[in-house]
Amino acid sequence: MNFEDCDQYSVCAISKVENGIGGFIEIPTELFRVKGFLDLLNGEEKTTNNSFMEESTHIFLTEYIEGIKRKVHYIKDKHGNRYDITLVDDPMQLHSHLEIYLKFIGDK
Repeated sequence: MNFEDCDQYSVCAISKVENGIGGFIEIPTELFRVKGFLDLLNGEEKTTNNSFMEESTHIFLTEYIEGIKRKVHYIKDKHGNRYDITLVDDPMQLHSHLEIYLKFIGDK
């Protein structure tokens, strides 16, 4: 797959910084940018193998990158919309591309 002409998306995480009084402040931090295709999933898709796919609203296709994790990272588009990662799939472990299943959260 060629991702050169695709839109860029931010891979972000929440960093915790001490607030000086024993607690933490959560700060959204952009880690890096990736190019890829973001598409809406059909709301009627069913699966018996992976329950995370059932709650996904979108799929993001991008080149293979190590280290993207669900529940740790999220994807943000150029409009500021946030998509939580529900599943990161490297089809057949070929390292050719990633299929990242997302759940639309909104502009946070």
